Amino acid sequence: MALTMEKRTVEGERTVGLNRVQVPVRCESAPTGVREAAEVLWEDARLYLSGVTAQDGGILAEGTLFCQALYRLEGDSALRTAQCETPLQEVVEMEAARRGMTARCTGEIEHLEAEYAGGRVVFSAAVDLTGRVSEGCEAEIVESAGGDGLETHTESFTLRRLAGESGAAASLRDEVSLPSALQARGVLVSRCAVRNIAAEREEGGVRVGGEALVEALVRCGVDERPVAMVKYVMPFQQAVPFPEDTPGQPQASVQVKRLTCQLDDDPEDAAIRIACELDMRVEMYDRKDVTAVTDAYGTRDTDVEVQTAPLAVCTGSEAAEGRAEFRGELLLGEGSLGVGAVLAVRAMPYVSEAEGDTVRGVVEAVCLYVPAGREQVACVRGENPFELRLDRPLPDGAGVRVEASDADAISVVSDRLEVRCTLAARGDWQQEKEIAAATAMTEVPAQRNPAAIVIRYAGAGETLWDIARRYRASVEEVKALNPGMDTPKAGEPVIVWT
Repeated sequence: MALTMEKRTVEGERTVGLNRVQVPVRCESAPTGVREAAEVLWEDARLYLSGVTAQDGGILAEGTLFCQALYRLEGDSALRTAQCETPLQEVVEMEAARRGMTARCTGEIEHLEAEYAGGRVVFSAAVDLTGRVSEGCEAEIVESAGGDGLETHTESFTLRRLAGESGAAASLRDEVSLPSALQARGVLVSRCAVRNIAAEREEGGVRVGGEALVEALVRCGVDERPVAMVKYVMPFQQAVPFPEDTPGQPQASVQVKRLTCQLDDDPEDAAIRIACELDMRVEMYDRKDVTAVTDAYGTRDTDVEVQTAPLAVCTGSEAAEGRAEFRGELLLGEGSLGVGAVLAVRAMPYVSEAEGDTVRGVVEAVCLYVPAGREQVACVRGENPFELRLDRPLPDGAGVRVEASDADAISVVSDRLEVRCTLAARGDWQQEKEIAAATAMTEVPAQRNPAAIVIRYAGAGETLWDIARRYRASVEEVKALNPGMDTPKAGEPVIVWT
């Protein structure tokens, strides 16, 4: 046969562990000095993951949960704020994880509530952590083989591996002028969300760009509008250094590390001074197309023995996306006088089920408003179900998150508000593939078949390759004897010349 082979050493990455846990977190604000009863009108939280490290049996995720609330003491119309932050340190268990492996983790706040107790605001949150551990892998495979009468079966795929990672910080500062008619008195609470993240290679590294949407709830001196929500978009561009010879395409993630919004209380020219610190991480992924021999046999005097080894690798990352316009209702309760003005709306979607291309859950909405004929701020809360479709089905184990934007509310009848927002869902997952790649091939004596015409009735899932290999016949000859047949149906007769 004069067997010849071309071998190749390939490098890839494979997932060794994936797990999701929900972590209860409880934190308290500093003492307010007032022990009377109080009503919490608004609460918000932000999660910042500062580090993820692989260790034996899992990953260690570290970060900080920032919480803030707007409340009012019983019998008092003045609005007050409370803030606190608490460290997060959690082990996400994964049996196959080992020190030195590559660890990644994402976090979402799945539930948040706040209450006033004992002169403090107490926050209770459920943080959802999804961790993944991967490692680099290397294997020598047979890329191609040849020989007189040799039939080979090959499989082509793409290897994706982490070629490098880097990080950088970006500090954003700006001022937002406020209309004098608001009579701004101070910033009560603020929040920030990063959107439209893009990463492009440039000389010396990667340029990461996007937008930081800052929302600040401002105390006003206007009777009919005691608070106002100010929204401001801060675009950003930041260079993240990378060696020029790092192969691959970049993927970026951006977190809000710090945010402060302070009112420059000049009555003639009020402005909010915004300072935002962003933490950026860029991973560079290299992709290579690979062809591997997975099976072979001889059709003449000699056969071949093929040694194979399982090769489990990551071939890429995929995403599914979907958008939907959401509408829900908030009931104001009995005796409501109606809504004089809607002041601020917060909509938080929580996913309860993701199956196929459908995502279901609830939107938790909080609305601050002024009742008709009154000046004191009121609050209404409620949950409404949502369902949206993705542009492709999710595989098992894929994570999905839903974000709400452009939330507002209008009064439809005297006892309810209609909340509106846009929901955007995204599911991400790694494509994994396992093949039995040939690592070596050896010529062996062949057991000759008597010359004959055989009619083989194809079994379920049986291919022309399977049938030709069974009788050590040439695949091309089998195709020639069965014109137009590419994949036989179960029970279909296949003619073979042995």
